[in-house]
Amino acid sequence: MQHPARHHVRSVVVALLFVMLLAQPIQAKTQPAALQQPRAGLATSTPNTWEAKAPMPTPRGAAASAVLNNKIYVMGGWTTQDSAVVEVYDPAADTWSTKTPMPTPRNNLAAAVLNGKIYAIGGWSGAANTNVVEVYDPTTNTWSSAAPLPAATLGLRATVVNGKIYAVGGWRPSGVTGDVVMYDPATNSWTSRSPMPTAREELAVVVVAGKIFALGGSSDSGALDTVEIYDPVANSWSAGVSLPVARQALAAANIDGKIYAVGGGDSNHLRFDPTPGAWQTLTPVPTSRWSPVAEAVAGKLYVIGGWADTGSPNANEAYTPPVAATPVVSVAAGFGASDIQSTLNAFVNQSHVIAAYRQHDDLWTFLLDCQALNNCPEIAIVPNPGLIKELAERGALREIDSVIPTFDTYYAAPWRRLGSVEGVLYGLPVNASSKSMVWYRPQSLTGVGATPPSDWGGLLNLADNFVAHGQTPFAIGAESGTASGWPLTDIFENILVHTAGPEVQRRLVNHTIAWTDPTIVTAMQRFTDIIGDDDYVAGGAAGILTTSFWDAIDMALGDPPSAGMYFGASWVQGLIDPALTPIDDYNYFQFPVINPAVGNPMTGGGDLATLMEDSSPAKALMQFLATPATGEVWVASSEGHISPNNGVSLDSYTNPIARAVAQQILTTSDFLFDLDDQLPSGLQTYFWEQLMYFVAHQDQISVVLQRMEERATELQGSPYPIFLPAVARSS
Repeated sequence: MQHPARHHVRSVVVALLFVMLLAQPIQAKTQPAALQQPRAGLATSTPNTWEAKAPMPTPRGAAASAVLNNKIYVMGGWTTQDSAVVEVYDPAADTWSTKTPMPTPRNNLAAAVLNGKIYAIGGWSGAANTNVVEVYDPTTNTWSSAAPLPAATLGLRATVVNGKIYAVGGWRPSGVTGDVVMYDPATNSWTSRSPMPTAREELAVVVVAGKIFALGGSSDSGALDTVEIYDPVANSWSAGVSLPVARQALAAANIDGKIYAVGGGDSNHLRFDPTPGAWQTLTPVPTSRWSPVAEAVAGKLYVIGGWADTGSPNANEAYTPPVAATPVVSVAAGFGASDIQSTLNAFVNQSHVIAAYRQHDDLWTFLLDCQALNNCPEIAIVPNPGLIKELAERGALREIDSVIPTFDTYYAAPWRRLGSVEGVLYGLPVNASSKSMVWYRPQSLTGVGATPPSDWGGLLNLADNFVAHGQTPFAIGAESGTASGWPLTDIFENILVHTAGPEVQRRLVNHTIAWTDPTIVTAMQRFTDIIGDDDYVAGGAAGILTTSFWDAIDMALGDPPSAGMYFGASWVQGLIDPALTPIDDYNYFQFPVINPAVGNPMTGGGDLATLMEDSSPAKALMQFLATPATGEVWVASSEGHISPNNGVSLDSYTNPIARAVAQQILTTSDFLFDLDDQLPSGLQTYFWEQLMYFVAHQDQISVVLQRMEERATELQGSPYPIFLPAVARSS
């Protein structure tokens, strides 16, 4: 699809929907609870809530806006064609009026106010970008021309600092641009300034304390979470705090030194507070939409127009910011904000508190250090029962049985055990995954005339079948930066529990059995059945060490695949090309039986929410996270998310693979949490290192296991005083 068409209506589907909406009368609809109905002046607005206002007379998106004399001017945009319409909203009277149209109809333009006049800059007009700059004088209701942009550009944004207009970014036939040009009204001329480090279009720009914040937008590779800050005095750029969620076609405004960001095709409503230097989640926008305009007048945020997925295409909604005393609940985890944003939106919409989420790449270190630094979050969501144990032993966690009295109603006994330390419950499971899975493309198996195996011998026969057909059976990638080696643990741990049984795994976690025990040796030997044959693995053993787990997933599940199978967790599904159809284009089989005496146990992982501060908002969020309704919100919003809450209906899973895995997790008699995630941090990372060493030195099983035993003894104590007879201990 040619780029200009995308900017006319973003897609053919959106265009048709928009035309249909225009052809129908605008009808009243039931508004969410957070959308208050009283008009301005008739009732006192409730902080952190939205109000419906008089709709814009001409429905449209990709318009430009400006505030002059406490009135919002909306100009141009796309209706069923490029628009020249100029309409003015008066918040005090909650009324609209129409002004003289722009001489040049256009959409995806920029606007700025300078010296009491509005400048309409660039955009798309007719069949091409335009460099036209037209100036509106509200005193005479007339338009005039100003010096054109140096280059015709659409999707740019503009703002004013110190009497100069700065036009930032955009799109040209050559692609997205990071160009910044400055307009000086004294000379009626444009001058190039230092370009944005990240070229992009459909961004938002906001001035705070004399600096220009460039938020989000899209590059040639898609939506961005990038925030960059321009200093006009120094003519230089610096990195800002990234948006929690990547977004394009958004809008933003400054209220009291804080940035409010909306739009981008969803209901997310984010605020950046420079004081803590963090983004916060506010009450969601009632009408989700692309390319609205957003302006601040008299301390309120107005979001107008834009292409709505649901609701009125000319919606006008006003937001009253929270008062200073509004509670803020802080949440930290290791995953991206996009995985939790819909859940936080639902909580904030219900409670009207503020939620502040931060992702930490090294969550373990951050949480262990945060008490000394006095910067602990109120809620930490962790993937490691081992970390919960360390935090509890330091007195950093609060018990949650009294906070969530319904725990045993919704969660199976294994989850209580995993979230408890010395019988005290600290962890609330919010996400679960199966790691006893082997992913494949059906075409890969049918191509070699095979079906999924049920036992270890069948798996090895299948691998031989691939080799006989000149193909590679397995893709295994252990490279993951500073965490390299962790993908190997998932394979080893499945082999261990399938050869020796669940109890051996539990004893190894607590070091009540030695790493040199024969059962561990046997599991390592079975591991070499796979990695010991270079024909079995893409790139051989050396390739395992240098291939990233991302690339290994793509080898087995890409289109076309270059390997037959991939050992991976259920969350891998979220990394598979969404154009592929589950079951038909990709599928999985259970990790095969090795020892019939132990059956086919399930290993897995998950995330557990812990309470680090027992404030009322934090306890309210913990209670919210424990409800089936919240589990269903999370399942619906995040591909591959599986709720361990047994009150979540299986019908919530639209993906058949996720539904099948959820059913297995909820019905298994014994959910075995990932072994290495239960180890002390120093032992976990050492385990990763030793498995990397083992892949390169497969004849040194005894060396690797002796090293593990020595490190485990150092960190956890010796296993022998518990299990050896007194005579053996004394000898």
